[in-house]
Formats: sequence, structure tokens, C-alpha cells
Amino acid sequence: MTEIEPLVVRPTVARKMLGGCATATLWKLINGGQLESYTEGTARMITVASIKAYITRRLAAPAPSLRNGQPRRS
Repeated sequence: MTEIEPLVVRPTVARKMLGGCATATLWKLINGGQLESYTEGTARMITVASIKAYITRRLAAPAPSLRNGQPRRS
């Protein structure tokens, strides 16, 4: 039997899909319109398509600027 990829995931799964981002970061992405979500009863559901689109946009963004040939420190 083939496994069906989910169309939506809960916030804990979405965080894992985004590489383990912080809860605050996830909510910033949701509130900023970067990720599509809705509530089903009391459960927040985030679309997998919006997670993939966000990752694609991040990969297409220009690389961070280099200072003296070294990446910027966070």
C-alpha cells in the first residue's frame, strides 16, 4: 500500500519540516502570511504546500552578504 502525503500538518510537524525552527518563528511565519493555516475546531492546521513554497522562496533568495570573505555571524 502506498502512503498518502498529508495536505495539512499540525504546528509540531510543521516545525520539524522546517528543520526544527522555534515555535515563535513558526507563529511569525503564520502571522506574517508566509505559511497558510486554518483552525479545525481548536486545532491549527498548516498546509504542506505553503511549507514547501516557503522553502522554495528561501532557496531562491540571494545569499547573505559576506564580510571579509566570511559569512556573517548570527
